[in-house]
Amino acid sequence: MRTTVDEWLTVVDSRGRFTAIVGLLLAFFVSLVEIVGAGIVAVSIQLATQDAGTAVRMPVLGDVGAILPGSDRSSDLRWMALLGSGFFVLRGVAVISQQYLTFRSSFGLAVRLTDRVMAQYLNRDYQWHLSQNSAELSSVSIAVCQFFASKVFTPLQLAGSQALTVLALGLVALTVEPVGALGAIFAIGLVVGALLWGTRKRLMPLSQIEVEELAVGQQLTTETFQAIREVKLLNLSETMRDRVRTSRRRWAHALRRSSTIIAAPRTVIETVAFAALITLVAYRSQGDSAAALAGIGVLGYAVIRILPSANNMVTHINTVRSGQASMRRLVEVLRPSDEIAAEAVRGASRHAALPLEAKGVCFGYNAAGAVLAGVDVRVDVGQSIGFVGATGCGKSTLLDIFAGLLEPTVGQVLLNEVPIAECRRSWWSQIGIVPQTITLLDASLMQNIALGVHVSDIDRTALARAVQLAQLDRVVDDLPDGLATPIGERGVRLSGGQRQRVAIARALYRDPPVILLDEGTSALDANTEQDVVRALRTDRPDRTLVMVAHRISTLRDCDEILLMDKGLVVNRGTYAHLLEHDPRFRRLANGDAR
Repeated sequence: MRTTVDEWLTVVDSRGRFTAIVGLLLAFFVSLVEIVGAGIVAVSIQLATQDAGTAVRMPVLGDVGAILPGSDRSSDLRWMALLGSGFFVLRGVAVISQQYLTFRSSFGLAVRLTDRVMAQYLNRDYQWHLSQNSAELSSVSIAVCQFFASKVFTPLQLAGSQALTVLALGLVALTVEPVGALGAIFAIGLVVGALLWGTRKRLMPLSQIEVEELAVGQQLTTETFQAIREVKLLNLSETMRDRVRTSRRRWAHALRRSSTIIAAPRTVIETVAFAALITLVAYRSQGDSAAALAGIGVLGYAVIRILPSANNMVTHINTVRSGQASMRRLVEVLRPSDEIAAEAVRGASRHAALPLEAKGVCFGYNAAGAVLAGVDVRVDVGQSIGFVGATGCGKSTLLDIFAGLLEPTVGQVLLNEVPIAECRRSWWSQIGIVPQTITLLDASLMQNIALGVHVSDIDRTALARAVQLAQLDRVVDDLPDGLATPIGERGVRLSGGQRQRVAIARALYRDPPVILLDEGTSALDANTEQDVVRALRTDRPDRTLVMVAHRISTLRDCDEILLMDKGLVVNRGTYAHLLEHDPRFRRLANGDAR
């Protein structure tokens, strides 16, 4: 129990806790209104069934007839009808207000949870993201947060509200008809307790399956549509549908069972409650008929009002149980991480500046072996450095380390003698990256170039300059709406070379002093590539270029080229020097020429 409370406090923020308390206070007010309403019903029944000369007495109030302003029993009844109508209107307003507050706080919590989960994920380092599934992260950020809000937070508040209503009406029934009320409360309480006890261990496993299959289904559908070309060409439509269908059937099976367990208590509770009420009627009908009718009427009203509240209370409690897996999944994400907090502070604390130096840098992806094995490199302001080598020699990994996305397992990377981990945020504001894999949004061309900038805030001068330098102007002229033309999901309406030029324009939009290109021109034809590289060099004389390329001619004009093999820098020099003195470089250059 304490663990569950701790988990709830971890997931629900202070604003959510405050609104939950306010909701319970409002529920307490509703329960008081219920007591008054039940009292009005009790008095009305007694006024209608007892002789005119018989005093109608209620606990606390005493002789009700002396309080009412009516002159006779008929006028007393009219006053009670008027009073009752007023109180039930008040009750309706209070209940609607309570429900509005509950749902408002629930949906608001879902929004804030998504924001907190996104913050936790985005503060994790790049290497952590390499081991994660993006569909799973997306599912937790949206679906699981919404799942918790709707299946834990909201039902828990509503269960508390219904419990207060049951308690209030139970007290009224005990006051008016003690024996019958005790019997009904005992019978209903026994059934409710047995139902909650019997379902306590069945809902959690089903909840776990629901949350897991929710993520699996989202992952499978995302992968299917992302690979639509291969799905079509390889005739995999039925295979992919079958994978999704299997996952959704597991989800549906778990949801069907949990929904049945949640809904079943309603029938049982109603059966027991009405059986208890009928038994009481049979028992009380043997005495004074007027008194019996009054007592049975009040108890009947209480039972009729208690039944939906008791049913809803059990339903909400079981719903909370069925949503516990979402709470535990969120706890895993939201529990404060000293490592993440330290990383965020450390990465934003100092200013970054060239030169960039890699000293004895080694790196490996977990148990996959060493990718880099002791690299030493220095990059000065305005210098152009190129890296070449066979596939898998560590070029792209080294570029990610230079970008501050990966941390060396051994060695260090310094920016003007400051460890890159301590000035990462500053460094990121100074670099533009053209990656091998280009991420394009289903948005307009200008939105993809000025990524993350609202359309109204895009600097049109910087945009035009980036388009020109990336040799995109002809592409823009051919598009129906120019820069405002939507390019489709993942840029499907553009060719490979055009997508790469968009990536180059994106890197240039913010006019960074340092540009890192990881095969950034590989999809361009030779002439366009030369124009782009020349523009990068001449546009800003102090710009520093760090380039990875398979096409050796791309690096012909670099100040220094580093030849890599099996995670090591095996030679370095100018293009002419390496071509003359290194047979490995010569083989790469000759292969490039062919």
